[in-house]
Amino acid sequence: MSTKKGGDLPRTPGEEAEEWMRSLATDLAVLESSAAAEIVFHSEASVSDWAESSVQNPKLPGHTAESSVPPHWEAGIRYACTVSLAFLVVAAKETDNPTRFECLTQHCVANVAGMTYRQKLQPYELVPAKELPEILARFHRQVHSAAARTLATLNLEIWKRQGDRLAELRRSSQEPPSSMTAPSSGHRPLEPSRETSEPPPAQLALERERGSRHSSENTM
Repeated sequence: MSTKKGGDLPRTPGEEAEEWMRSLATDLAVLESSAAAEIVFHSEASVSDWAESSVQNPKLPGHTAESSVPPHWEAGIRYACTVSLAFLVVAAKETDNPTRFECLTQHCVANVAGMTYRQKLQPYELVPAKELPEILARFHRQVHSAAARTLATLNLEIWKRQGDRLAELRRSSQEPPSSMTAPSSGHRPLEPSRETSEPPPAQLALERERGSRHSSENTM
């Protein structure tokens, strides 16, 4: 885990994910996807009667079944999915660490969903403050559910890259060191020096015979 700037305290996974999102916010692909999402959302808002329907049903988001989604929520979910996935598609290309990416996924979807509800959906609703946490949690679940298939695909790609990297590390660890390789055929083995090699048996016998003759002559 990395440390905070100007101190020795480690950063939490949420803080690291937040910093990662800030670094990705200026990526061209993220900017283009965010702009496209804004255009789609405001295009729907300009031709819809979300405000009127919300006034008639002020507690609609907090008191409907999980499967029942109001029209302005549908637009908000599409917007939040587009923006959060724009961040995550770019991030998936920058890391082979599945754990780090999963942390960013949780933080990114929650962050974008909360921002989307507060800035784009809450103005159309009359929601008591005590019900806001429940409604935010419900909207977050809806966004995550809508993005689940794409998120699973991105996680799968990263886990595959992690597996390939680990397999390569295992192969490299099993290769013998270069110092243990056999000598090439171009190197001739060392031969014993002719000066220090033992004389052949015939030469030894001749020298013994000469020595015996010399000793017998001396005795005479």
